[in-house]
Amino acid sequence: EQIGRQSSLQTLMVGGLRTDKAISAEEFQQLSGLSELKNLHIAGPLSAEALQVFEKLTALRELFIVGDDISDDSLTHLRRLTELEDLTLAGVHGSGLGFAVLQEMPKLRFLRINGSKLEHLHLQGHPRLEDISGNLNHIHRLHIADMPRLRRLDLDRLQTTSVEIGKLPAIGWVRLSLVQADQLDGFAVKDMPMLETLHVIPITWEGSIENI
Repeated sequence: EQIGRQSSLQTLMVGGLRTDKAISAEEFQQLSGLSELKNLHIAGPLSAEALQVFEKLTALRELFIVGDDISDDSLTHLRRLTELEDLTLAGVHGSGLGFAVLQEMPKLRFLRINGSKLEHLHLQGHPRLEDISGNLNHIHRLHIADMPRLRRLDLDRLQTTSVEIGKLPAIGWVRLSLVQADQLDGFAVKDMPMLETLHVIPITWEGSIENI
């Protein structure tokens, strides 16, 4: 409870949390009084209800969440973070529809998604996103398009069956490290006039790669 009384606190890093039980909403609620908090790093299992506290942390510029089992439906609690510029999420699972909340973050520039299992990740139309990266993700269908400022895309150890990337006029660097690439049934990379470097590692797939 003492943390919640530090109303001028701007940076908070919480790690090494117990792993046998998710942090409850009641325990996490003490952060709701940190109205000036701009940078929050938290590593540990979080209950879906605990994420409700983010509706009150509207000054956040950087948010780093390493969870254990976060449903993407609960990401709706991030919708009021309109000042957010840098977002890292790890351990998210679900349909992927919850990532639509990113449309409510007009200043978001950096996005990292790690260790997540999603049916479909559709990122499109984010006006200020410059950098997207990820590691150890299982995303059944991946679609990234229509982002005018995106300059870098780096997805390491990605397991997927479909990749569609295009209409990225500013992007210059793309790396896709694919796990079980022989399971791909669709791969399209197109409409990137400023692209200088493309790494696709490895491709062990007998089909054709269209529109590179």
